[in-house]
Amino acid sequence: MSDFRPSVIMDRIRSAFTSIGREDGPKPTRAPVFESNRDAVAWELHIARDLETVARERARQARKAADEAGVTFDHEQDPMKPGTREVIYDGIVLVQVDVRNPSSKVDQKAFRNALEVAGVSPQVIADAERVATTQTKPAHYFTTMLRGAALTGVSNK
Repeated sequence: MSDFRPSVIMDRIRSAFTSIGREDGPKPTRAPVFESNRDAVAWELHIARDLETVARERARQARKAADEAGVTFDHEQDPMKPGTREVIYDGIVLVQVDVRNPSSKVDQKAFRNALEVAGVSPQVIADAERVATTQTKPAHYFTTMLRGAALTGVSNK
């Protein structure tokens, strides 16, 4: 590719990716024509989720290959100091690492035990936990499955 302009090539890659499974997408991946708008929306949800899964796996494999090739490094085995901002690879792609400050978490069981050892009554601890505890929103996981029988008689132009 003699005319490598990063903005142009990235735009082409994003355009190709976002057109997969759409009505106006490339013929081999073109969406069927649906009679129901809800079927079209469900189709888009399914295709988007599947592409997300494939992209996540591709990114995982790329991170592993980058570590093995020395483009990046195993930050679990060899962490840098918080606050570090460093270019670690400078080729056709520039790779920079920014190391954030670590977060803290409280081991609830150890905290409770330490309070009890210090003489705080279990009732006071339980009352304090109740006052300081909030619930997160419940997790919702939507899964999709393409039903081949439902596509019978549906064309894809």
